[in-house]
Amino acid sequence: MMINSHVSDTAAIRIPLAAPCGAFIAVVICCVGCSQPPIGQHAYEYSVMLYNVCDRQADDQLEQAAELISTSKAKGDISQTEHHLLDEIIEVARKGEWERAKMRSRQLLSSQNRPRPR
Repeated sequence: MMINSHVSDTAAIRIPLAAPCGAFIAVVICCVGCSQPPIGQHAYEYSVMLYNVCDRQADDQLEQAAELISTSKAKGDISQTEHHLLDEIIEVARKGEWERAKMRSRQLLSSQNRPRPR
């Protein structure tokens, strides 16, 4: 009888733990799904450039960056997806929302699995 008692106690412990574990897994899946897509080296460097331009709030440099990014897309150095991500940052900055644009470029950079420059 003691063995059956032990088994039912163990089962009772496992059931309440299943709900929090399931919730945790759902949150992890959601967060992974919400992250930025991986970007190539050129797009990564443009993200760094946009971060710096937004930090300085430099309108003239923003337009130069936009031209470089468009040219890079036309040459095939960056993908359509990368161009779209970078262009979104540029459009936010053009509206004068420099801090928001800077944060978006920072989020894009942070989501990449790369070592930080020294």
